[in-house]
Amino acid sequence: MEYAIKDLYPTPVYFGLVENKDEIQKEFSDCIGEIDFNYSKSFGQTHHLSDPTFKEHLFEKYKIEKFVDELKKHLGIYMSHMGFQLSGFSFESSWISLYRKGDYAHVHHHGGVDISGAYYHKINKEEGDGQFFFTSPNLALDTSLMGKKFGGRIPVPPEEGALLLFPGWLPHGVETHQLDVERIVVSFNIHVQGQMMDEEMLSKLYK
Repeated sequence: MEYAIKDLYPTPVYFGLVENKDEIQKEFSDCIGEIDFNYSKSFGQTHHLSDPTFKEHLFEKYKIEKFVDELKKHLGIYMSHMGFQLSGFSFESSWISLYRKGDYAHVHHHGGVDISGAYYHKINKEEGDGQFFFTSPNLALDTSLMGKKFGGRIPVPPEEGALLLFPGWLPHGVETHQLDVERIVVSFNIHVQGQMMDEEMLSKLYK
């Protein structure tokens, strides 16, 4: 009996730890002290943002260079895994999300951008620390028993100095933060430049 089983439409999500954590933590700590965090009028009172209008570019405004240099390495690895030869990238937006007690982020996506990302600047490994999670983009999964097996929320265990990269279309959210101490995450959206690798290029990569 001949047969084949293939996983269709896989969704690669990247988890990594920055190498120069202390320098990057200081880089963000220095700018956080200058920011007046507020709620977004369009989102409602869900969580505090460095720029509720999303018109400012945090990395440009505060000259965030060490983190961007580190990000280039991680992004290159991520894109290569997906068979994409990265020649450059640009930021559509960058901001900081600050979660105080009662704050959360509703399920949403960043459609229209290639890659979205998050860097965990300050987290608390305690129960009640609002956790980031992914959900399936397939809304029909909850309509059948088999569909529920492949759906549901997938939580992301937080760690300070961790970097998360994922396709912008992938739905995600943040559970309600229940602690008195703040939780701080740096977020960004990226457009990539380059080309998909052909079979010869891929064979050299995975040789």
